[in-house]
Amino acid sequence: MDSDLRSLNNNCMWGYYVSVSAEGMRVDERPNYWPINENKTRVVYREPLLGVGTASRSDIATIIATVYKKCVVEQGFKVVLLVGDFQTFGHMVRWNKMNKTGNSWMCPVPGEWHWWVHSLMAINQEWWDTNFSRLNAQGEFCEKGVERKWDGVEKFNRYKFFHETYIIAAMQYLTEIVPAFAMKSPSMLVETCKENKGAMQCESYRIYQLVENMLTSC
Repeated sequence: MDSDLRSLNNNCMWGYYVSVSAEGMRVDERPNYWPINENKTRVVYREPLLGVGTASRSDIATIIATVYKKCVVEQGFKVVLLVGDFQTFGHMVRWNKMNKTGNSWMCPVPGEWHWWVHSLMAINQEWWDTNFSRLNAQGEFCEKGVERKWDGVEKFNRYKFFHETYIIAAMQYLTEIVPAFAMKSPSMLVETCKENKGAMQCESYRIYQLVENMLTSC
């Protein structure tokens, strides 16, 4: 994505979640949205391809060929979104690079949940010492279930709860104390608060208090 478009997208998402938090709603809930025409997506089940997986290039080629035949040739689709785990996504991207002609119909997409898990793993490790260790060490908030080294996808739910609670508390903290003009974009917030060292030092403790209050009120 172009850097300007990425910045616009980030600012739009930031503005949405700031407004949600300012209105007293939880930022981890899905938007209250329903298509105008109220038409649901049509779900179609096909016969499974047996004996193929996601690790082999030849298996991925078989899957791509089958999707092409069923969707493009037989049904006339111009573009098909092919969604899979990141291993499958990587194979599809490499397939596109090696076969540069005749694949304009295929749009590989990484699976949302798989991408989400690994992104959260990276955030947890990168920001542990700065943001999360204080919460983990005090008040017995997930102290035995959440650590800096997240060593297995099967532990996702406990880390999801930990980080969602932190995000909700952080957004509540920001929208309560920061003037609205400074919350228009992340860059404006940083610029406004960059000299406020006292606020920076007490921020994690204030968020810790909010987390405790949220847990005791559940």
